[in-house]
Amino acid sequence: MNLNRRAFVRGLAVLPVATLATPAFAAPKKADQYQAPVVVYHFVSPDSEDCHRWDLRYLPRFLNSGEYRRSAYRRIEGKTVEEALDPSNWPHEVRTYAPTLREAPAFIVLNQGRPVAVAAGEEAWPKVVWPAIQRATA
Repeated sequence: MNLNRRAFVRGLAVLPVATLATPAFAAPKKADQYQAPVVVYHFVSPDSEDCHRWDLRYLPRFLNSGEYRRSAYRRIEGKTVEEALDPSNWPHEVRTYAPTLREAPAFIVLNQGRPVAVAAGEEAWPKVVWPAIQRATA
């Protein structure tokens, strides 16, 4: 009887580890969302007041929107604005747009690999970027 009890206790010790591993195998990987037709690249820096204001004003509403759920959002953060806007830190597919972006926050929206919005500055979100995302995800 003691052997069975020990085996049972050992089985209980393994159960949490097996349970923790299960979601990694069962759930789709987050990286798969980047296969979405619309990809929003957002370049930010913690030392930028405009980036901080954008995060407070627009990020919560965007993250709770249907447009967010129908697109892939990639936030590229640098320690400084210069680092955030350095194309060597960017994904290869958007490096060609680097010369047009001179301030943070900066945004690039691709729809099926083609640019639909390339803009920088906090004021670019409501005027250029958000309308482009809405049209692309409609």
